[in-house]
Amino acid sequence: MKVGDVIKVNECMTLSGKRPIKKCGCFLCSQDSNRIGLVVSESVVAKVIDAPFWEVLFDVGLWNMYQSDVDAGDVEVISEGR
Repeated sequence: MKVGDVIKVNECMTLSGKRPIKKCGCFLCSQDSNRIGLVVSESVVAKVIDAPFWEVLFDVGLWNMYQSDVDAGDVEVISEGR
């Protein structure tokens, strides 16, 4: 991911890969987000793991996405910034 990319975050699922029976309390679910966001900045978690993270502007506000989210396949780049 890079600044300017438009991303989509996958829906929250249970460990069995099904939708939760109770409403999820995560940032995106709790605010009924459309889960589409614009990457506005990139930083590094310094002195910890030196892994990148991105600040993403969603319809419900700013949220950080981490390399582990990308590695898990929870984030899809749907439009690359130029």
